[in-house]
This record gives sequence, structure tokens and C-alpha cells, in this order.
Amino acid sequence: MRITYIPTLSEHLRARRALGAVLPVFDRYALLPWFLAVGLIGSMIQQVANPAASPWQALVTMFGGTACFFAGIGIRARKHAGKPLTVELGDEGIELRQPSNRWSVPWAGVRRVDETAEFFLVAAERAAFYLPKRALCGAEGEAALREMLRARRE
Repeated sequence: MRITYIPTLSEHLRARRALGAVLPVFDRYALLPWFLAVGLIGSMIQQVANPAASPWQALVTMFGGTACFFAGIGIRARKHAGKPLTVELGDEGIELRQPSNRWSVPWAGVRRVDETAEFFLVAAERAAFYLPKRALCGAEGEAALREMLRARRE
């Protein structure tokens, strides 16, 4: 079974939230806000502790750092935006392909499969991904995928 779709940013964010309940996956980009916050607080403390520093320096640091953070997120989000993602469910396992990436998960590596109103969520040993129901062309496609996932996991 082959499923091809173009993920949207809002869909990806909703799916990512749902995937967190299925399998906690380490995301190095999720650490970025913490590093940014610690850096900004440290910079602000240093500037406030310096009597010669202007209070505006702390505000410029805070807002400038925040702007750079969100610009970086926007650049990363647009990197794969609009590019199709193909999911192939075969006899050996699941293969995901994008123009610049390819992942393979053998059926034995699939740990958990969940379903929400909007997605099928698949958790493997070191990865988790989603299949939006909108890409399945209705109830028949959903039923076929549901049956395939059930049969392969048994």
C-alpha cells in the first residue's frame, strides 16, 4: 500500500502533539527554547548587574534573541514544506520517503499503533510518524490501512 501526501505545518504540529502520547521521541530542536531562555536570562542578569549598562540593552537582547529563535523555526519549517511524503507499507516493513530523506522500519520494529480522529500514529524503536486520514481517500482507505497495520503486527 502506498500513501503520498504533502504535510502542512499545522497538521504536523497537531500530529507531533499526538505522537508525544504514543512514544516520547527525543527532539533536539525542542531543547532550543530552553537554551535560548537560559542564555537570555544570563545575559539579562549580567546587564542588570552592570551599573553602566542601559536597561534597553536587556530588552534588545531579549527581543532580538526571541526574533532570531522564531526566524530559525520558520526557516526549518519551510525546508520541507510543500514536498510530498510517500509512505510505502510492504511485506518487509514501512518505508517513508521525501525528496531528501528516506527511513525504513521493519514490521518487527513497530512497537505501537494508535488511531486518533485525524491520524494513524505509528511508534517504532527510534522513531514515530503519522499518517493523516485525509490522505487515505475516505473510510475504505482507512479500513484497509487499519486492517493492514493489524495484520502485520500480529
